[in-house]
Amino acid sequence: IIRTIKYDSTGTRFAYANGRFLFIGLTSTGTIEKYAELPRVAGRYEMISRVVVFSPDGQYIAVSSSQLDICIFNITGANCIFVKKLEGHTQPVSGAIFSSDSTRLISGGCDGYIFIWDMQQFTLIDRISHSPSTPTATQTPTTEESTNENNENKESNNNSNSAEKDASKDYSIASISMGCNDSFVAVGFMKGFVGIYEPSFKKAVTHF
Repeated sequence: IIRTIKYDSTGTRFAYANGRFLFIGLTSTGTIEKYAELPRVAGRYEMISRVVVFSPDGQYIAVSSSQLDICIFNITGANCIFVKKLEGHTQPVSGAIFSSDSTRLISGGCDGYIFIWDMQQFTLIDRISHSPSTPTATQTPTTEESTNENNENKESNNNSNSAEKDASKDYSIASISMGCNDSFVAVGFMKGFVGIYEPSFKKAVTHF
C-alpha cells in the first residue's frame, strides 16, 4: 500500500514507501534512483508508511516505520544512508514536516502528541500534548526516559493510562502542515478539529 508520496523542494525527485522499503525516483524519467530498507522492530510490523517528507535543503528524508518511529536517511550520496531513528510516539506517526531551514522536524501522532526534533543533533526538543484549543507544553524527556516512564506508567497506573488513551482518541492527530515562511502550523485532528498554532506551539492562534 502506498499511503503517501512526496516531491522534493525542486520537483526533480519523488519518494514513497510501502512500510518495508523507501524508494526515491527521478521525476524526469520515472525511474527509481535509490532505495533503502526500513529498520524493523520485532513484534511491530506494518505494511504502510504514513509519512515521507524531504528536508527543504535536500539533505535528508524522514519516513515513518514500524508504526511508531521516524527514520532519517541522508540522501545526498549515491545511496540512502540511515542516520537515526527518532523514537517517542506511542501510537502511529500520522504526519511530519520540516522547518524551512531544515533544522527542525515536527511530527504528530495518533497518540495526540506533537514532537519537535532538532535535526542537527537528532534529539527531542519538545513534546507537546494538547487539545485543539488549549495546547500545553510538557517537560521534555530523553527518549530513554520517555520509554522508561511509559513502561512504569503501564505497570503502576492503569487508570491513568486509560484516561490518557481516552484523551488521545479525542485529540489524535491526522495531519500537519507548515505555513509560508514557518509563520504558523496547521494541525488536523481525527475528531474534526483544525488547530492553527504559532511555531513553538505555546498557544493556539485559532481553531475551528
